[in-house]
Amino acid sequence: MRKTPIFILFLTFLAAGLALDACAGTAVQAAAVDAAAGAAAEPAATASPSAAPQSAEMLTEATLPAGLQSITAKNADLIDELAVLQPDFPPYDLISPDGRIGARADLQGIDILEMASGKLLAHITVDLPDCPYGWDRYFSFNQDGSFIAVAARDAIQVWQVGGGIIYENPYSDLTNTDNDTCGAEIPQLALSPDAGLLAVSGVATSSTSAQAYFRVVATLQNQVLYEWDGAQDSLHGDFYAFRGLGFSADGTVLQTFDLSRYNAFSGEEHQAFRFWSLGSWQELARDPEVLSGFQTGDYYYVFQGDDSVQLKSRLDGQVQASLSGTGCTQAYPCDARLSSGAETVALLNSSEDTFTYHREVIATQMSIWDWQSGEQLSQAAIFARNLDGILPSDDGDFASITALPVAEAAVPDWWTSSYNFAGLGSDSDKVIFMPQVLSLSTDAGCYYCGTCSLDPQRLEVTCSDAFITAEGTHMIIQAQAGSITLRGEGENADENNLSLKLPAEYEMGWDFRYVGYSSVYQTAFYCLDEDGRSQVCAIYQGGEREKLTEVEDIYALRFSADGRIAAYINRREKALFLLNLQTGKLTKMDAYQSRAWFVNPAFASTEAEMVYVVQNLNDESILSLEWVDGAEAKVLRRATLDTAVISLPSAVGLGKENGLVALGSEDGAIYLLDQEKGKLLHSWQAGGEAIIGLAFTADDKSLVSLDAQGLIQVWGID
Repeated sequence: MRKTPIFILFLTFLAAGLALDACAGTAVQAAAVDAAAGAAAEPAATASPSAAPQSAEMLTEATLPAGLQSITAKNADLIDELAVLQPDFPPYDLISPDGRIGARADLQGIDILEMASGKLLAHITVDLPDCPYGWDRYFSFNQDGSFIAVAARDAIQVWQVGGGIIYENPYSDLTNTDNDTCGAEIPQLALSPDAGLLAVSGVATSSTSAQAYFRVVATLQNQVLYEWDGAQDSLHGDFYAFRGLGFSADGTVLQTFDLSRYNAFSGEEHQAFRFWSLGSWQELARDPEVLSGFQTGDYYYVFQGDDSVQLKSRLDGQVQASLSGTGCTQAYPCDARLSSGAETVALLNSSEDTFTYHREVIATQMSIWDWQSGEQLSQAAIFARNLDGILPSDDGDFASITALPVAEAAVPDWWTSSYNFAGLGSDSDKVIFMPQVLSLSTDAGCYYCGTCSLDPQRLEVTCSDAFITAEGTHMIIQAQAGSITLRGEGENADENNLSLKLPAEYEMGWDFRYVGYSSVYQTAFYCLDEDGRSQVCAIYQGGEREKLTEVEDIYALRFSADGRIAAYINRREKALFLLNLQTGKLTKMDAYQSRAWFVNPAFASTEAEMVYVVQNLNDESILSLEWVDGAEAKVLRRATLDTAVISLPSAVGLGKENGLVALGSEDGAIYLLDQEKGKLLHSWQAGGEAIIGLAFTADDKSLVSLDAQGLIQVWGID
C-alpha cells in the first residue's frame, strides 16, 4: 500500500485506540477500516435497516420498447441507451445536532428531510465522491439544519435548505482516483448556527508533498476571516478530527481536535480537544462557564479499551462512567454517538455480522447503553457504516433517518469488487451475475453468496442466495463444521449434492468464494480468499474420479454451450486455462509471444469456440482477440485491436448469432467489432466508470453492460 505523508499520520492516530462522540456541526473524515488495529475507525454512511426479502426485486413498470431490431454489423451505429438500472447505493446519512432535520445522500445528490414527518424539504443535486476507504463524510448541518455545507467532488458549497447555494469555492482533489489515498483531500466542514461562518479543515496535496490547512470563512461575503499560519499554538484542527470540529450552539466558540496533542492512555489525551473564541481566535480556558454555549454531550468523548468503554470529560479528562460487555475493543472499535445530555450512548458493533463494502465495514448491530446503570437499554438491527444517521435520546430511545418512509420501492443492493467479479453471463432469456449482495436479509457470514438475474425485457433485477450451475439449476452453499456442501433446490434437491474437498492449507479465517459448478460432471470451482484476495483456488471433481486440483487463481470462469468445456484466466500465470470436463484434462493455452489480458473469456453460443484478449510480450501496447477451439485446445486465429482508438479492454461479450464482439473499456467506453477480423464498427461512451460486464441477450436485440459502480445499462435499436 502506498503511504503518503497524510496516510502515515492517519495510521499513527489509528493505533491510539480512540472513539469520539458526536460534536455540534461536525463533518469529518473517517478511518480506513482495514487499517484500524486498535483505532476509532468510523466508516461513513448508513443504509436502510428494513429487512428485505430473501429474493428482492427491483420493482418497475417500465419495459423495453416493442419491435426492437437485432443488433448487427449493418445497424450497429444506431444503437442507443434503452434503460438504466441502479442498485440501492448505501446512502450517506446525517441528522442535525438538534435532531430536527435529516439528510440522506447518494452519489447523485442529497435529500433533506424533516425528521418528525419524513417530509422532503429539498433535494440538492451535487456530485459526491466515492472512495474505497471510509473517509467520506461529505456534508455537515448547522445547529438547526436550516443550512448544510457540502464537500462535493471538487468544490465546497453551502446551501440554504429550501433555498439556494450561498457559498462555493473549489478545492484540490488530486488523489480521488488513487485507491490508497482517495478521500485524503476531502475537507471536513462545520457551520456556525446562523451559517454565517464556515470552518474548513483539510489538506492540499501534490505528487511530492502534503500540507494541512485550516480557515474560517464568512460565507455571504466569501471572505477568509482567519487562516492558520502553521504555528501549533494558533487556531487549527487536524484534518482527521473524529467528530472534534464544531461550533457551540450559541455560535461564540469553535471546538477543534489537535492530533499532535493526543497520546492514548496517557490520561492527558483530552487536551487534544481545544476551544477557541471567534473573532479574537484565541484559545479559551477549559471552564464550563466560559464554554456554556455547548450542549452537555459536547463536553464528553467516548474512549475505548479492551476491558471497557469509558465516558471521559473533554475539559479535564476525568472518567465519568464506564461500560463492560459491549463487544467494543481496540481491535474492533465501535462508532459511538452520545445523547445530547450524555446520559446514554449508541454503539455500533464492528466485530460481528459485518459486511465489507469497498474497503469499509458495514455493521448490522447497534445497541443503546445507560452510563449510570451500565446496562444495555435496547438494541436494533441496522445497516450502517457509522451512526451519523442515529441520534440517541437520554431515555434510551433513538431517532433514525432510516426509519423515515421512502417513496421508491426497495431494490437489491448489488455491488462487487472488480477484482473478484466474473462479469455478466446469459441464461436463456436472463442475464446473470454473481455480485456481493448487501442487505439485512443476507447472511453476513456468506461471502459473495448469491446470484442476481436481470430480465432485460421487464427490466427487473432479482437477487437470491442460490447459485446457477452450468446447466441452469439452482444450488445453495451450506457450511458446517469445516465442510462445505453444494446442495440443490426443489424436488430433486438431494440428487446433485456435492461435499467439497478443501485444500490442505485451508484456514478457517479464509472466506469461501464459489466460482462455478457443473452438476453433470460433478465438478466445482472455488477460491479461498483473505481480505478479498484469493489465497488458493481449487477444482474439485467428485464421484468415482474424486480429485482435487489446486491452482493459483480462477478468474472469470465460463462454460461452453454444450457444458463440456470450462475456461478461465489465471491472473498469476497470465494465461488462459481450459478444462475438459469429460476427461478431466486441464490445459494451459500458450499464446504466441503473448500473455492473457485480465478480461473474461467468452464462448460462442452453439459450440466450444471462444475468444479472449492477449497482450504482446514485445510491445505491451498491442492487444489482440485470440480465437480458440476449446474442445481441441487449439488456437484458430488472432485479430489485432486498434489500440489507437480502442481503450484498455475490461470486459468481453459475444453476440449469439449476429457475429459481433462487444468490448468494454476501463474508461467506460463500449466498442462493437466484427468477430472475423476484429474490425471496429461502432463505439460510444457509456459512462465514466470501468465496464466490468457485457452480455448480449438471447435474441441479440439488446446488449447489457454493468460498470464498476453497479450501474446496469441496456442498449439496443428502437
